[in-house]
Amino acid sequence: MAKQTDVDRLRERRECWIKALGSYSEKNTILGQIHDSVYDTAIFKLVQKSIEMSKKNKMEEKVNWAIWKIFRDGHSISLALGVRKLSDDSPKGMDGDKGVNSLVAVLKDMKKVKIRGKDLLDVQGFTYRTWEEEVNIRCGAEQGTKQDRYSGLDELRSRVVEKLCGVTSGSLDKNSVVQDDVFDKQIKKVMKDTEKIKVWVDKHIAHLATDESSEGVEPISDQDVWKALETLCEVANFVSATFLNGSSWVSFLPSMMDDFVFENIVTPLVQKDQVEILKEKWVEIERKVGEWG
Repeated sequence: MAKQTDVDRLRERRECWIKALGSYSEKNTILGQIHDSVYDTAIFKLVQKSIEMSKKNKMEEKVNWAIWKIFRDGHSISLALGVRKLSDDSPKGMDGDKGVNSLVAVLKDMKKVKIRGKDLLDVQGFTYRTWEEEVNIRCGAEQGTKQDRYSGLDELRSRVVEKLCGVTSGSLDKNSVVQDDVFDKQIKKVMKDTEKIKVWVDKHIAHLATDESSEGVEPISDQDVWKALETLCEVANFVSATFLNGSSWVSFLPSMMDDFVFENIVTPLVQKDQVEILKEKWVEIERKVGEWG
């Protein structure tokens, strides 16, 4: 069996990071969680806008209070939990039976690996080029004397990796590694913009904190959560573009082409002649809950 090289080990670990990021359709992944959180928040803002319009225009038909309450409360808790999961700083990291998929866990794992610059280019399918080498290839390709097809991508990625490793142009060598500060900066950014939400979730969602134990815990606002989502999207894009797929995601939110978002949006929950049926259902539920005593 051939001895595993540093490039092989990085390629293997990189697959773990790619799996952790996942895709929009995979619920237990970073991108899946971000997508759901952003999507749900966008819908929540639509409902907020509809309430604002009904009040402003003094519309006869207004949003039902009970539906709005469960929607508002459920969304707030779900979104806060989503942010809490994505920024989880578990000491277990990504591995083991208690491993977690979080941006912080991925960034810390990357930092621990000590990624060599040339190895990173290799696993991403690029070749390290100095500016002079790239110019020579370009000139040769234009004259038809070189087999290398000039695209500029090797040179572009080489400059990015040099910056990550903190070396000057053309001086990347086998000992050049991505600086710890690259990861620390992103981790600090996530922790700063999510800490308030994490504390609130731990005190008021994960536990029924007493007044004494929750003293000093600040309430969270829509703006706090929106800012946290913005940061998580930016850092996820950074991780993907810099270390994984070599490209960033265009958007975490589907375009307006998804018309199903607005399908039946002007239709009330029930017709007026069906309200009594819902009242009967409420009485049935009330009676059942009453039996629990």
